[in-house]
Amino acid sequence: MKILHTSDWHLGHSLYNYDRSREQLAFLQQLATIVGEEKPDVMVVSGDIYHYSTPSAATQKMYTEGMLNVHKACPEMAMVVTAGNHDSSSKLEIDSSLWQHFGVNVIGNIERDRETINLDKHIIEITNDKEGKKGYVVAVPHIYPQNFPILDADTPREERPSYFFQTLLNRTAQRNPEGLPVVLMAHLSISGSDRSGHDETVGGIEYVLLEELGKGYDYLALGH
Repeated sequence: MKILHTSDWHLGHSLYNYDRSREQLAFLQQLATIVGEEKPDVMVVSGDIYHYSTPSAATQKMYTEGMLNVHKACPEMAMVVTAGNHDSSSKLEIDSSLWQHFGVNVIGNIERDRETINLDKHIIEITNDKEGKKGYVVAVPHIYPQNFPILDADTPREERPSYFFQTLLNRTAQRNPEGLPVVLMAHLSISGSDRSGHDETVGGIEYVLLEELGKGYDYLALGH
């Protein structure tokens, strides 16, 4: 399975009142060119599509046209987009049904039905018209530690994130008897990772242990 991993576009971001839309547009054009040349099976965007939870109409238009150009560059490629902490998870999902017609799977939040969690929403099968099933993407949007769902009432609060990831991976394994590649995408940072160039005095960032992501994936596609 050929994967193109990207994240943290932060569309709509301005730097000291400097409008960055031209460089962001150039990035989207470059992305479409790369997709057309490389022909991946799937492109994953691991959160923070927008910089603000209420992006302007112009920024939303830039995103829409950019994604459509990427689709035109390789119509058979699947795309998986998850919400980051800068995105509005509910607004990102508004057009999710429409995006599916262009091969785009949008995962903004955890779908809860009373006490039931829709785990299958996060497990996306990647297929190729010529070669059939290629693998799976387990798509997890940004979730604050205190907001991870309760899948087992006996699981302590601090263990809910790791239990959630492992439950998703176990469900994926049940659907994957062929042992095809599994990509786990999430919007978080790993403890012990290279932090050079990142100023943690501005804003803040949370870190998780690699072991908390569970076992059963072949590739990690993170953002933050």
